[in-house]
Amino acid sequence: MRNQSGWEQQADEALLEAYDLRHPILIVQALIVRLYVRIGGLFEKRMEAINSHQSYKVPEPVEASIDNIFNEAYRLSRPSGLVEGRLTLDKLKIRFLEVRGDIDGAKAAAEMLYPEADAMGFKPIAEEAAEVLENRTLLMRYEQDIAKSDRQHRDQLHANQSDEELSRMAQHLVKIIGSPPAHPKKLLGYMRTLRFIAQERCRWCQHLQLWEDLTQTIDPGTAFSVSPMRKVICEKLKYVSSAQSVDVITIVEDFKRDFCDSCSARNPRGR
Repeated sequence: MRNQSGWEQQADEALLEAYDLRHPILIVQALIVRLYVRIGGLFEKRMEAINSHQSYKVPEPVEASIDNIFNEAYRLSRPSGLVEGRLTLDKLKIRFLEVRGDIDGAKAAAEMLYPEADAMGFKPIAEEAAEVLENRTLLMRYEQDIAKSDRQHRDQLHANQSDEELSRMAQHLVKIIGSPPAHPKKLLGYMRTLRFIAQERCRWCQHLQLWEDLTQTIDPGTAFSVSPMRKVICEKLKYVSSAQSVDVITIVEDFKRDFCDSCSARNPRGR
């Protein structure tokens, strides 16, 4: 989800190799990877817009470019008999429509995709179509959560998330990033870390911030496949952990012992 240009470069290189081999199936697969990367980047921008309460519109040149990729992939997949490839393209088209804000279009496409994917046994594709039809995609639920956070502080919202909610969000992120490289347990651990630090801000001090070394996400081949090293930072007084670790509980407890026990500025969010 980081360093979009690096991901796009690797997807473009794979596509060039497929065209050099003149193999329609490989070309379709490479085009699908390219779509995953491009739409994933737009998805992140849409999430950022939702988070900042701003509207988001996919730039027309980007929209046209992605439409061209879809057209080429569909053209090659039909004569090749790539049923799963075509259904995957339909799924990605629905994601693209949702990111663009065309919910009616996404629902109409999902209504067509769901019965075919379900009947042919492509359950993950059918489930993604069902999420659109039932208003429970990650984007839709994120918008709902942001609306709730207008009434309840974001930290309190994250601190109260259930294990089931975290697991569901991690599964959605795996769909977006892909597995491999993303490891489901690593992403679930990442979601639990966000909940834990939110709980600490609510019950201990709102100035606690978590720094994570996400350099491994620069390479699409390793993104979210390992747990990052972490430090704790005091946003108010600029204190920083003397050590770093993948164990967020340990570094938070060490930071609290080193800097917080006698700090007069400590102010829990829930106070």
